[in-house]
Amino acid sequence: MPKCEMWKEFIIDAERAWLRVFDSGKRSPFLSPDGAPLLRLPMRWQRRRCIYNYFRRWWGPTLAGNMLRNLPIFDRGGCLYVAAYDVPPISLNVSQVTLLEDNNERILLRAVLTGGYDEPLVINYVVKKHPLTKHYMIVARSDYEDFRYHGKRIEE
Repeated sequence: MPKCEMWKEFIIDAERAWLRVFDSGKRSPFLSPDGAPLLRLPMRWQRRRCIYNYFRRWWGPTLAGNMLRNLPIFDRGGCLYVAAYDVPPISLNVSQVTLLEDNNERILLRAVLTGGYDEPLVINYVVKKHPLTKHYMIVARSDYEDFRYHGKRIEE
């Protein structure tokens, strides 16, 4: 597999990770404090640590923590639920990935994403390899407006 194709698959999976968790819930009788229906997360994501570890497949610790913080998760009776809020259109479709730099320290990628408000959206990623596990992780992403990656949870 050519290197750019490998990175394209990596970025596709990384960008869809948050939405996979958000969309995985099943109907329940519970409501969030503001009246939104709560959807019960599947067993694989019944602990915040499991969701965080799932995000860590692609994202560095800071971005994975931000993604977890920006999921509208509620605990009811020892089970985790996600509030069924309407989310704004998210650019998830990766149409192109360009490898800008690849050295021992870091990898710089530029991806063109479509599907959201701003089409096409050009995103730059900094990817590093973990020194012990040799696992690649995204440690920086250029689109600071995307609510999934904000440092503080955004309340509407």
